[in-house]
Amino acid sequence: MYTRSALPALFKDFFDDDCLSPAWMAEGRSFAPAVDVYEKDGELKLDVDLPGVTKKEISVEYNDGVLTIKGQRNHEAEEKTEKQFTKERFYGAFARAFRIGDGYDHQKIAAKFEDGVLKVTMPRREETKPVSVRIQ
Repeated sequence: MYTRSALPALFKDFFDDDCLSPAWMAEGRSFAPAVDVYEKDGELKLDVDLPGVTKKEISVEYNDGVLTIKGQRNHEAEEKTEKQFTKERFYGAFARAFRIGDGYDHQKIAAKFEDGVLKVTMPRREETKPVSVRIQ
């Protein structure tokens, strides 16, 4: 059994120092962009934050029930400065994958990239949309 004072050392041994620092995804490692997934107006919607990425560096693929968004954010030319206080932006390849249920029509996937946000939409299949029944 570990005592309370031994726990920090245990975690330090388990994780490397890079993992515990605020910028654990150092230059050269991949990053995972933030994604909001929701349904609105009968469509599945994914909003992916991709600042600093161009449209040509992104791909959206659907295969066997999985929607995959991947791409690359390239490192800007580094400007030599006398002092650098922090570096928190991440560069490199990224990929996010989402298992999509059968209720959505993958033949009608649409993607739009604007102001650093990728918006992917997929309509609900007609046969899976809710039906209102009028009571007589």
